[in-house]
Amino acid sequence: MKPIQPKKKKMNPLEVRYAIQLAALKAASEILDWRFEEVRFKLGGTKETNEAWFKPDFFIVYPARFEIHEIKGHWREAARVRMKVASQLYPWFVWKAVKYDRRRGWIYEDFN
Repeated sequence: MKPIQPKKKKMNPLEVRYAIQLAALKAASEILDWRFEEVRFKLGGTKETNEAWFKPDFFIVYPARFEIHEIKGHWREAARVRMKVASQLYPWFVWKAVKYDRRRGWIYEDFN
């Protein structure tokens, strides 16, 4: 009998690009650490009414705070709503929507 293996987390190319940037920030001691798809936040509902969850892309540890970053090439309204709800339910984290623009680089939008 084989043990059950946890699902492997696989980054898309945009997430890989962001992870490279986070690794450089960690190497420069600007952040303490980061994790990909490490945390999950309950947004509402019950098992009977289909619970709603949000699993952000990156959990980032700074010396004095924790940040949640969601990476998108294009933001849809449903994703913005999930971020807004999560940031209101869990206000002790810094929430950032991150979009990549080929001309301007990474664009950050605060959700607190």
